[in-house]
Amino acid sequence: MLDANARRVLAANGGDARRLEALVRDLQQLCEEADRMAFDEPSPDALREYRRASRELAEAQRAFAMANGGH
Repeated sequence: MLDANARRVLAANGGDARRLEALVRDLQQLCEEADRMAFDEPSPDALREYRRASRELAEAQRAFAMANGGH
């Protein structure tokens, strides 16, 4: 599933490694913020947001690896 979603992210960004690298940085910040919120104010919504951000970050990281020749 991760690879399929990563391929979609890769295609959506035109396979551009620089765009994907910027996306990874943005999603890292989003994930860190979601982690802080889940820690500071635990709730099902905060946990759901953290999991979503974490999943999107993993997909973007995989897409970035694919753009750089990773399989």
